[in-house]
Amino acid sequence: MATSAKTPETVIVTGSSGFIGSALVERLAKRFRVIGFDRDMPPHPPAEAECVCIDLTDDASVKAAFDRVRAGYGKQIASVVHLAAFFDLSGDPDPRYEAVTVRGTERMLEALKAFTPSSSSSPALC
Repeated sequence: MATSAKTPETVIVTGSSGFIGSALVERLAKRFRVIGFDRDMPPHPPAEAECVCIDLTDDASVKAAFDRVRAGYGKQIASVVHLAAFFDLSGDPDPRYEAVTVRGTERMLEALKAFTPSSSSSPALC
């Protein structure tokens, strides 16, 4: 009797090479197909995730990353865990906070409008 293996749902993790992101990728990979959105520099996400290089400060880069997801996995995403952000422990103002953390999140949300949920719930940006 033939059994059909169900294709795992897709989860995108931004900041997937960071301390929290890499641990999350390893955990999620047990149940989901994980795509790590991260900068094009070391460290890279764990091997359990496909690494898609992205610059959250650039519209074309965000579009290209989501085009890659669409081409490889279709228009359905179970969830996005958005951990990428600029941080600086100095406390000094830095324009990268606005560019990466605020505007980058806006770009992610805009790009997600082209996708549909892969389950009964809507895809969520966590």
